[in-house]
Amino acid sequence: MDRAEIVREAFRDQARHCGALGSPFTALLCDALAERLRSISAIRRRESDC
Repeated sequence: MDRAEIVREAFRDQARHCGALGSPFTALLCDALAERLRSISAIRRRESDC
């Protein structure tokens, strides 16, 4: 697991906890950050292939 995947999983884990504790906005924010990081990582991988 690379560093980006570790951070994405931490955001996803935080989102689950926030949702369980009644903080839906923060849960959505953490999920969005995890997804955004995934997108950025994919772009960087494509750029490094060039």
